[in-house]
Amino acid sequence: MKGPSQWDGEEDDSFAERRAFSVLNRVNWLKENGCVLLLDVEAMTAQLRNDSPKWKPDYASGEARSLEGRSGWVRTETDHSVLLNEPVRSVLAKALELSGRRGIEFTEYDPFAGLAKDRRVRAFAALRRAAKNDDYPEWAWRKFLSSEARKTDTSRFTAFIAHEIVSYTP
Repeated sequence: MKGPSQWDGEEDDSFAERRAFSVLNRVNWLKENGCVLLLDVEAMTAQLRNDSPKWKPDYASGEARSLEGRSGWVRTETDHSVLLNEPVRSVLAKALELSGRRGIEFTEYDPFAGLAKDRRVRAFAALRRAAKNDDYPEWAWRKFLSSEARKTDTSRFTAFIAHEIVSYTP
């Protein structure tokens, strides 16, 4: 319940928030893992949340995780099935929302790369739609143009891509 010590030069408000966050994590982890505590965890949580309003109950589940460094290969997951039901106008926004790494797993999520590879016309339609609104997201264009699938595009599709690109304002 005491929590960590205050660091030299740490502002009192910052310390109060960090202390509350730490205590909330530890006490709630103990409760979640079957420890019988001689205190009212709900009341204590409500009180400490005043000092740490950004704290969420699911943060407690990671309290006992190892702080040792981890290494390994990062796998890229390009499943794009969720983008197939998305309206073309929002494909890029949804792809960006679903991209990146989550938590501590060694997986990079990149649904637009999968779409650019397997559903090239749909991916290009999303880029064209964005371009109509003067939006040219570099990340999406880079993924689309550097996809291995561009090597197997028909000359007609390649010419169409080139025609579209040269029509855009610099």
